[in-house]
Amino acid sequence: MDELVTIIIHLKLDTSQHLLALSRAESNARKRLSLLAISHFLERKNRTQIALNLKVSRRSVNTWVSNYLSDGVAGLGAKKALGRTCPLLINALNL
Repeated sequence: MDELVTIIIHLKLDTSQHLLALSRAESNARKRLSLLAISHFLERKNRTQIALNLKVSRRSVNTWVSNYLSDGVAGLGAKKALGRTCPLLINALNL
């Protein structure tokens, strides 16, 4: 029940036009695409249609929508890439 209330609050605060304006002002291309996808989602477009229109995978659209529904616009932000850890020990690097 709490999840439904959270979703309704997010939908009331973020309108499609507001997210469209945010996407126009965004310099990061990936975040711009995710904002556009959520804007289309709030206009009740199908996730497959959104993926085809933006030329991204449906999986990306699903990830963006689930992040938006759980964390709002903050969930669409860029996340730090974890990468692979260095196999050498710190002592070996300091030679």
